Amino acid sequence: MYRSEPAIDVPIVCFQCRKPLCADACPTNAITKKGRLEAINIVEDLCTGCGRCVEACPFGAIFIHPNESIPIACDLCGGDPTCIRYCAPQILKLATEEDLAAAKRETLVGIMLEREKGVAP
Repeated sequence: MYRSEPAIDVPIVCFQCRKPLCADACPTNAITKKGRLEAINIVEDLCTGCGRCVEACPFGAIFIHPNESIPIACDLCGGDPTCIRYCAPQILKLATEEDLAAAKRETLVGIMLEREKGVAP
């Protein structure tokens, strides 16, 4: 969680990149993609705690655990992310690329209709 004063909390989450730079940077191949969602997976037994993954992530979404000296990244909780279940306003969603593309198309169609005809879908 990133805190910006005076009153904005912004979650910093893993983007689950197709070709994760954190995995490419890992000298021991301790970062893999796992499961049906191909979520980032950190194999603790292989990790040396060097921090190259942290430096490589362009989104700042991987951290070194302060006590364990191993990286932490969102692994989507095995497909049932706790953050989504407990998000009171139900704003967080687990979406596929197809879901995002459909939402983008719907938004663009709405904008075009509104501009052309003054109508919203």
